[in-house]
Amino acid sequence: MKRAENQPVSVEIKLTDDLFVKTATVLDAGTIIPTHAHKYDHITLLAYGSMSVMADGEMLGDFTGPTGILIKAGVKHMFMTTTPGVVFCCIHALHGTDGVEIDEMHELELED
Repeated sequence: MKRAENQPVSVEIKLTDDLFVKTATVLDAGTIIPTHAHKYDHITLLAYGSMSVMADGEMLGDFTGPTGILIKAGVKHMFMTTTPGVVFCCIHALHGTDGVEIDEMHELELED
């Protein structure tokens, strides 16, 4: 795999009333958000555009926004944008912490 020229741009992170919301914009179709897992259930709100979602190595589906995608705790998941200009938000409770807790994160191995 090759790293996409335009990486996701984090637009905004908000922490309020035990709620975490991170909004990101992905400029190019075919951009992969690498596999990762969280300690808690969360919603990925696909606000605009389309993406494919893999969960625990299986295709969860192809989604077009606006839609909410439930990701269960501990499930290793990744996203691949299928349209340009995708906007999505990760939303979860903070459970008394002060940020996002990621159980596992995998980096893409890139070709030269």
